[in-house]
Formats: sequence, C-alpha cells, structure tokens
Amino acid sequence: MFFLWSEPNAFEPEENIQAHYNLIRNDEIQYYPYGDYMQQQTSITAKTRSDIIYWMFELEPVLKVKSTTVHVAANTIDRYLWKRQMVPTGIKLLAIGALRTACEEVEGRALSAELII
Repeated sequence: MFFLWSEPNAFEPEENIQAHYNLIRNDEIQYYPYGDYMQQQTSITAKTRSDIIYWMFELEPVLKVKSTTVHVAANTIDRYLWKRQMVPTGIKLLAIGALRTACEEVEGRALSAELII
C-alpha cells in the first residue's frame, strides 16, 4: 500500500520520489497565504494576530509541546485568516483549535483541553 505521506520506498525510482515531492510542494505553495492577507481582515489587526501567536509560544512549555507544533499552529491560523473573516472574540478559540490540530499532526498525541483552560 502506498500513501503520498509514507516513507520513500526503496524500490521506487528516485525520479518518482522527486515527482511526488514536487506535486505536494506545488499544492502547498498554491494554498499558502499571501503576505498582505491581513489587510482584508476588518476586525482582526496584525497586532492581534501577533499577540495570539506570542500567547501560543508562552503556552509551549506549559503544554509541553515542541516549537514546531506552535509554528504549524501559527501557519494554520494564517491560512484560516487568509480565507475567512474573524471576530476578535473568537481568535483564542481559533488558536486553541490550531494548537490541538498541530499537536496531533506533529507529535501524534491529543492535546488535553484541561491543560489549556
């Protein structure tokens, strides 16, 4: 059984591995937020975004997560804000959801809700 995210197969030619990588990389670039995406937000400012990312990094030692997990969560927040309008009261909920998803993706474990609250 072959999955795109699986380890490279020793029997697969190197050019096939490179082709899979290029395909995944091009998809990622296509859906990456533009640098000026915060200008389209009407309620969330760049300062608010900065504050919530800082808050997540403050939680890193408390939640015992890797810094990579927080970076993935920040990327998730950026992608969400790029596509949707957000009210300031929901930004922490978005951050918690992004941290929980990133923790499952990066560390392979669920983040306990009790730790966050």
